Amino acid sequence: MKFSTSLGLLTASLIASNFATAAVAKPAQISPQVTITYSDKLETEFRENYGIRERATIEEAIRSEIAQQADGTIARVEVNVIDVTPNRPTFEQLGARPGLSYESFSRGGAVLSGKSYDASGNLLRETNYQYTTMDIWNAQHSWVWQDAEYAIYGFTRRLTRN
Repeated sequence: MKFSTSLGLLTASLIASNFATAAVAKPAQISPQVTITYSDKLETEFRENYGIRERATIEEAIRSEIAQQADGTIARVEVNVIDVTPNRPTFEQLGARPGLSYESFSRGGAVLSGKSYDASGNLLRETNYQYTTMDIWNAQHSWVWQDAEYAIYGFTRRLTRN
């Protein structure tokens, strides 16, 4: 009898602590509106070389990093992707060049610029960012957009933080 009473009290206290934790939990943050543009040269590169589907991969990486890193004061972000270089051949490149292998690798990276604004339209931060891996040795274990994602991470940290 004592066991069931103790178990009941334990269960009740666990439920109460879960409700208390939920009550003080941080409210959900609204992600900023993100506008992404590309340089004319890069638009041509996607269309003629990398493949249009690769744009979605780059855009998802940018949107995801901004959503994760935005500090709550940012309402709108404008990003200009000036250049991206893959570490490995893209799907489109592999299809267009039969002798090309996914085992091929190279130095990758990205060049980006952007601005962040508050809800009133005031400019909060403006930054330019460029990253290219320094050594091809690092690229051999990378996926297609590894270094571009690293550049996006560094760029969004600068753009979304004080």
